Amino acid sequence: MSGINSMPDLQLIRVQPLNEITLMFDPKSLDDIASRLAGAIPPGLSSLKDDLEKSFHAILQGALSKLDLVTREDFEVQKLVLAKTRSKLEDLEKRVTEMEQQLLSKDES
Repeated sequence: MSGINSMPDLQLIRVQPLNEITLMFDPKSLDDIASRLAGAIPPGLSSLKDDLEKSFHAILQGALSKLDLVTREDFEVQKLVLAKTRSKLEDLEKRVTEMEQQLLSKDES
């Protein structure tokens, strides 16, 4: 078996809920990491391999579930960009409405 140093690239799946963006690890990658960790134990402890693999899997899953895998900074930056864009759009809509009213009033004169 390969050692810990030859870990595969983790595949990320992008999920976009209503109010935040999160990234989740592919479950197969998590299983592969736990298996590789268990495979790296010394031969004298091979009788514990299955138990260790299950423990590694549970520890990894617990630790990863506690992490915010998307940087808050990226999320907040996008939130600010959206708020600024909405504000500009509202301002432009008001200006267009005012211009339309000015044109209508000129036409009536």
